[in-house]
Amino acid sequence: MVAFEVAYSAALAGKRAMTIAKHLGTYWIVDPLMVSVLTGVNGPLVIVTADDTHPYSSQNAGDTRYIARMAKLPELEPTDVQEAKEVTKYAFKLSEKVKLPVFVRLTHRLAHERAPLILGQPETRAGEASFKKNDDRYVSWKRSCPQRLRQAPSTPLREIPRPRSQWWHAVLPTAL
Repeated sequence: MVAFEVAYSAALAGKRAMTIAKHLGTYWIVDPLMVSVLTGVNGPLVIVTADDTHPYSSQNAGDTRYIARMAKLPELEPTDVQEAKEVTKYAFKLSEKVKLPVFVRLTHRLAHERAPLILGQPETRAGEASFKKNDDRYVSWKRSCPQRLRQAPSTPLREIPRPRSQWWHAVLPTAL
C-alpha cells in the first residue's frame, strides 16, 4: 500500500509514477485507489498488476479486472513481453491525457516470461514536482464529492484513440 501511496503522491505533484504489485497487493490498495479516482492525478500514474488466475505462484487465484471495473478505470492487457513495454508507454500517455490512473494487467504467464526486448530511446521529461492546495478537489467534503462524481474526466475515455484492440480491456462504463 505504501508503494501505491508514494506513486500517487508523485502523480499528484505532476511527476510520472508507476507502482507494481501482484493481484493480492492490488486488493490492498483499493482504499487509496478509490481516493485517486475521486481526485484524479496531475501527472501520469500507471498501476501494473500481475494476476495469478490459477494459483500458480500465490496462495489464491485473483482477477483484478473487477477492481478496474469498480474504479471505472481503463485497463490495458499486453499479450507478450515486447507488447508489455509498448502498452506501458501508452498507459503513461493515456493516464496523462485522462488525468486518472491506468491499469496494466499481466497474467502469471507473461509475468514469468523471458524474451528479447527492443528498448528504443528513453523519454525524458523536464519539470519540477509541485503541488497546489485545492480543498474542493482534494478534500472529500460532503458538498464537493457529489459534484466531482457527476463530472466526467477532462477527456472522455471513449474519444481516446485505441492503438490495438487486444490492449484495451472494455471495463469502462458507457458514461465515460
